[in-house]
Amino acid sequence: MSSTNENETLVSFTKRYWKRVDEPQSWFPAAALPLLVLVGLLLIGGTWSVAAIERDVAEQVADRLVAAGISSSKVTADGQSVHIVASASAVSAVVIRAVALATECATWAGGLPCVADVEVNLREAGGTAERHPRPHSLTVSRRDGGFTLLGEVPSNEEHDRILAKAQQRASSVVNRMAVTGEPATDEFAGSVDVAIDIAAKLRQGKAVWSGQRLAVVGVSSPADFEAVRKRFADIDDGTRGEFDLRVVETPEACNQVFRGLLSKNDIRFRTGSAEVDASSHDLLERIARASESCPGTLNVEGHTDDRGDADMNQQLSFERASSVRFELGRLGVDVSRITAVGFGEERPIADNATAAGRAKNRRITVVIADEG
Repeated sequence: MSSTNENETLVSFTKRYWKRVDEPQSWFPAAALPLLVLVGLLLIGGTWSVAAIERDVAEQVADRLVAAGISSSKVTADGQSVHIVASASAVSAVVIRAVALATECATWAGGLPCVADVEVNLREAGGTAERHPRPHSLTVSRRDGGFTLLGEVPSNEEHDRILAKAQQRASSVVNRMAVTGEPATDEFAGSVDVAIDIAAKLRQGKAVWSGQRLAVVGVSSPADFEAVRKRFADIDDGTRGEFDLRVVETPEACNQVFRGLLSKNDIRFRTGSAEVDASSHDLLERIARASESCPGTLNVEGHTDDRGDADMNQQLSFERASSVRFELGRLGVDVSRITAVGFGEERPIADNATAAGRAKNRRITVVIADEG
């Protein structure tokens, strides 16, 4: 008998062993190559796009200059800044700058301004161009004790001289003068000096040298009016332009006028109402006309007698003052410089024990609140 069962199956096993082998690998992953290529293309495209935009801006500015008759110019762009070299005899730097700033570039939103800053350098054309004097315009504006200088000056020396003179005559100076590098006419310096002297005497307004004529528009005090008129007469008849100067009274003088008008007549209202009676229209018209020559804020003050409830009197006095303010506005006075105040029975000027006294206490007063 065999020792091995016939039904038994022989099974053989094979054992496998894995061995780790460290081999040097490349540090550059192959998958990153397309990404780096894309980044490079974007950088190259962005650089090309900026350069193309700047070329386009320069070309459009140059085209606008040519259309304006300024052909002898060289234009370069750096972002939204433009540098222009033009012939000194071509046209003024102010005009060149204005033409360049008006340039629009095509965008997805349509044509939009694409120049934010302009530098103009005027040079002799080929070094031989003869520069002829031409009119230069300059405006000296006066407001709140300060000057604004706006316009053209022929040279840096004249620029500094005018600025120094203006700083001597005003508490502050805003300088918006542009140097053209071109000679001005013989009348320029003297006319600008007169303009500064006149502007220094104005409460508000401007003296404008157009390049041919000097014009004065504004308001002055009574004390300064004659001095301004005489200084204006210092220039030649042929260069005198418009002289539109109004006299502004002092607050004290204005208050005297208002007191005089209201001492002769009262502003009347409908009985028990804040509505101004039609009989007071002429008086209000005279007050409105007088206020045109007055500085500062007009206070319209309402007053009552002491009959009735004090709170109701105060409310009625305010409503009547507000009605007068409204009527003065209808007559042309700027309502932004009118304040309505109600004092009720707080400020009597006569004895409330008598009918005559109460009538005096029921009143409207108008005063200048400040010197503007």
